[in-house]
Amino acid sequence: MPIRVTTSPIEQRAGLYGRHIVTCGTPAVKWREALVTGNGTLLFSTMGEPACDHLTLSREELESPQWAEPPQAPLIANRLDEVRKLILEGKYVEAAKLSSRAAVESGTPDTLVSNPRHPAITMTLTQPVGEAKDYLSILDLRTSLITTLWGDAEGVFKREMFTSRADGIAALRVAAPSGHLNLTLKREFPQPEIPKDRLVI
Repeated sequence: MPIRVTTSPIEQRAGLYGRHIVTCGTPAVKWREALVTGNGTLLFSTMGEPACDHLTLSREELESPQWAEPPQAPLIANRLDEVRKLILEGKYVEAAKLSSRAAVESGTPDTLVSNPRHPAITMTLTQPVGEAKDYLSILDLRTSLITTLWGDAEGVFKREMFTSRADGIAALRVAAPSGHLNLTLKREFPQPEIPKDRLVI
């Protein structure tokens, strides 16, 4: 159930803006609005909802086809001036068709498409929140750290998440005022529940 969320006032956001910083004053409503952190292999996303957040973890192997040899970039440099001209004229569909046709002519198969997004696991994080005041969600593109902040009568709550390329991990840290933390983290695998009397191979 959605809760009332009020955005952090601009004057309280000193130091939270910058060229490599994305800020959101409200939680995401659709998955494509979620903030994402990644390390090249792992993707970790959050909707940023204080009371009931959906965290999704994906792995490269679940999204990318596994080729024996990665496909080579299409050789379409000789057609880029034409593509640019069409784009500047507002003829976006024609520009896309021309670049696709040039790629096929250079030997790139027209059947190369990326796989649809397929999460490894989705987690639901629930916390008892009456009203979230001064809400702000921040993505620092330099560090890949996502910070979600809000306050209520108890004080300020904070969630931080990031991925590390060096360690191959995705991490989540949750902090509450005075160290009083009350939350439930439930995992949801991307498959229907299977009856216990059935073996699936």
